[in-house]
Amino acid sequence: MGDLEADLLGLPSFEDPLEESEEHDVRAANTTATTTMAAAVDDLLRIMVTMKLDPNR
Repeated sequence: MGDLEADLLGLPSFEDPLEESEEHDVRAANTTATTTMAAAVDDLLRIMVTMKLDPNR
């Protein structure tokens, strides 16, 4: 309720620094997972293209 009162008065509400850190960690983990997945898909597509170009494989 304190946060609601602070918002109504136009004052910034108190945010827990640990909560911000957790949100940052989650965003960083999501970015890492997305980057890793994109790299894996790129590798798979390269393999598939190589196999199509060289039918002797």
